[in-house]
Amino acid sequence: MIKVLIETTNQFFKQGLQAIIRDLFRDDYNEEVVFYSEVSPENVWNANLIFISFVKGEIHTCKQEFKFRNKGCLFGMVNTGVNKHIKSPLCYSGIDFINNKTNPEALREEIVYAWNRKKDTSQYPHNYSCHNCNHRKLSYYEKKIASEMIAGSSPKMIAEKFDVPEKKVYAHTYTMRKKFILQNNSELVMLLKKMIK
Repeated sequence: MIKVLIETTNQFFKQGLQAIIRDLFRDDYNEEVVFYSEVSPENVWNANLIFISFVKGEIHTCKQEFKFRNKGCLFGMVNTGVNKHIKSPLCYSGIDFINNKTNPEALREEIVYAWNRKKDTSQYPHNYSCHNCNHRKLSYYEKKIASEMIAGSSPKMIAEKFDVPEKKVYAHTYTMRKKFILQNNSELVMLLKKMIK
């Protein structure tokens, strides 16, 4: 039995991915497949394949649930290319990136390649500490600004609420964008919505 965790809001992509995986393991490996959609420590521990949808900049953040990853292949689904030389947090070690626009045959090949590679390597250590991890996080003040940005407040409104100069709000949003290698505030807000749930 192959256990697959898929976390994405794109239901069309999810259904197509499920069909590819179901057909692949039935036809090539004579295995049944069960799907999980909730990212929980138990599901992460049990999953043979994990597919997680990333927004731009999210690869620099920590997903503590992935500390519990015991086995299996981890795939990051992205809309744009990812610099493979970026040192990602420990919880994403061994990740393979797949562009959401990848055609079904190429996607199938990526899964087979990762599956065969994983079978040939020993398990990576999953008892690591987040203490020395290089993930990026928001400061206390950045979190306060982030929650206001998510709520739709303008920089002027945020400045008035916290009784600070508007330039300070702009400086913090600039710092957050640079920290996660983002181009604009819309990318920042998309990332913040996923970070602050």
